[in-house]
Amino acid sequence: MRHRTADSVPPGGSRRPLTGSLTSAHSWPFTGREDALGELVPLLTGPDPYVLLLTGPAGVGKTRLVRELLAGPARPVARVLTAPATESTRRIPFGALAHLLPEPLPAAGGRSNLLRALADGLLAAEGDTDPNGTAPKPAPVLQIDDTHLLDDGSAALLLHLAVRRNLRIVLTARSGVPLPDAVDAMVRGGYARRLELPPLTADSVGLLLERALGGPVEGSTADLLRRYSGGNVLWLQQLVEAGTAAGTLTDTAGVWQRKGPLDPGTELSGLVERRIGRLSPAVRRAAELLALGEPLGSAELEHLVGPAVLDELDHHGLATGESDGRRARVRLAHPLYGEVLRQRMPAHRRRRHCRELADAVRRTGMRRRADP
Repeated sequence: MRHRTADSVPPGGSRRPLTGSLTSAHSWPFTGREDALGELVPLLTGPDPYVLLLTGPAGVGKTRLVRELLAGPARPVARVLTAPATESTRRIPFGALAHLLPEPLPAAGGRSNLLRALADGLLAAEGDTDPNGTAPKPAPVLQIDDTHLLDDGSAALLLHLAVRRNLRIVLTARSGVPLPDAVDAMVRGGYARRLELPPLTADSVGLLLERALGGPVEGSTADLLRRYSGGNVLWLQQLVEAGTAAGTLTDTAGVWQRKGPLDPGTELSGLVERRIGRLSPAVRRAAELLALGEPLGSAELEHLVGPAVLDELDHHGLATGESDGRRARVRLAHPLYGEVLRQRMPAHRRRRHCRELADAVRRTGMRRRADP
């Protein structure tokens, strides 16, 4: 456990973070990704243009790592072209790259000619010589977030640019969701290097909390925040902000401690709800039963909701299995899922679910220590 320096705590003890909003993506210190940054730098600064595809769960810190890469040791001389993909632009041909393409769009007789014309126009907008006109300019860097949301036209243009090797391309995408076929083709054809960014380790979470809060964090509090965030930087930031705002995460005699129940807060609850997604009433009921009674025996849960609903719960990535001796048990895939489901569950539905769970336990004969 690190100790706070003498000038870190003002007289009187309690202290707020030194600067900025706790949940600002830019104000939190860059921590726990130094090895990943070191692995990416030579790929982006090598002699040949390269395509990097960085994948990982939403909120794990992919975009922050790319920004550190492009602003720090791999900072390009040429301008960085940015193009965030969204669900809205996914429905529009070349929608994600529209602001980078020439106006008006070139008219071409065939699709291959169109891609060539668009690529030429995008590169020409950057110019191909330095300001004095004496030497070729360094290739620009094209950065695209949420590549899994690219429309087919933009993805095809990316593949065309990757094959031509006129510029460096840095992409981020959510893992576990399909990529556009053209982006997959870049990886399969060896034009792109794909790297998976895992959640932060327990040590990195502890160090990040210390740096963000400006002082040591009590061990059980750090463990709880790590478990509930799952090493997801965005979720960790939201948990800390909600705790400091509600007064349940406080600086006590120079050490940050949890005082009271952990509250995800409105913003994080909304993020988790979007992650859970829109569920059918039957699947929502199964998830709520787990939220109130986890871990549940898989046989008991299947008896309550039916095998098809149990399969659908697994298909949505909401549940995970574990073994307890000879008994198979089911939990929600993340502790925050349970917190948010319990928080947003109407009282009448909670009572109904609790009665169902109690009846299910009675049917098993109350044989296990956890049954009461």
